[in-house]
Amino acid sequence: MPGFRNLKYVNKPQTKLIEENPQPRYSTGDFVLSVEPAKPKSPAIGSEKVSAIIDLFVENAGKAGLNLGNEQEHANGGVKWVIECPWAFEHTTAGSTAALFVMADGSMQFNCFHAHCAERGWSDVRKIMVDKAGLLKFSTEPNTVMVGGQLPGQAAPARKATREEQKAAEVQSIIDNIPKFSDISIARVEDMPDDCLIGRLGEACAKRMHYFPLAYSWLTLIIHAAQFVPQSNPKPSSEGVIVGASVDTGWRQNLYFAPVGMFHSGKSVAGEYSRGLLGMGEDDPPMLNIMPGSAEGLVKKIANASGQSRLVNVDEIGFLLERAALEGASFPYILDRSYYKTAYFL
Repeated sequence: MPGFRNLKYVNKPQTKLIEENPQPRYSTGDFVLSVEPAKPKSPAIGSEKVSAIIDLFVENAGKAGLNLGNEQEHANGGVKWVIECPWAFEHTTAGSTAALFVMADGSMQFNCFHAHCAERGWSDVRKIMVDKAGLLKFSTEPNTVMVGGQLPGQAAPARKATREEQKAAEVQSIIDNIPKFSDISIARVEDMPDDCLIGRLGEACAKRMHYFPLAYSWLTLIIHAAQFVPQSNPKPSSEGVIVGASVDTGWRQNLYFAPVGMFHSGKSVAGEYSRGLLGMGEDDPPMLNIMPGSAEGLVKKIANASGQSRLVNVDEIGFLLERAALEGASFPYILDRSYYKTAYFL
């Protein structure tokens, strides 16, 4: 795309529009391809049977106190409802909606695009409904007698671990691999020294955020307070999309901060305290609480800053690093240059 750099080459040349031919090169007929229609995963069942399953589903939702809202048509005779996600309180980005489906084959599905719900499906929603309303029937077929929670003569299927269980297992694995006391003489992580606190900001940190380790409180306070320092570096002279400031003050505060520690140790709360201490809104400039999927998406979010500071909070650093590791991603180059250059063009 004109204006961006071609990262396939070592010198990363900026692409330019060399020539434009106003005459159409192709007609719409050139793009007509012979495509076989996609086959459904499961055969659709009769409309009367689907209607009966839908009615049963709506009845069960009412018993469980689940507000379905308006029913909408879905592919091949199925239906869907846009609902508030049962786990919306765990979402770290804006938006709380999800969708429930009754498919044309009579099956049920749940979909939420937030990262915290990536592993959740219809079985998780069904468990919530059953916990609230007791035993519910979701099929029009006769019930099969279960013995010990499984069909007679069949082995119990392996239960898929929840996201919380997977995280707990990962943490336990780390703990199990920590050297035993008998293997080491001293195992201690030193915090930052008290004399690192300087000026009025240091006084505020010592008085108002003394509950946190200095590695959390002092560094996150500096990161937030830096947004009130006038930016530096003059605007570049070449043409393109500007990233960063347009005022030359001699000060640079391009800072990256990624606190590392156990969960529930105060990393996120230290950020909230810093914003409260400095009178910064959670979602008001200069704060940007986003999880960009690409460098281009990040640039779009900060393109209207008009030379003002922006503090981007990606919440889960693993999400950003995962996107940066994609083949051909420009994230590493943009983040690297944004650290060393206060303002530049793309």
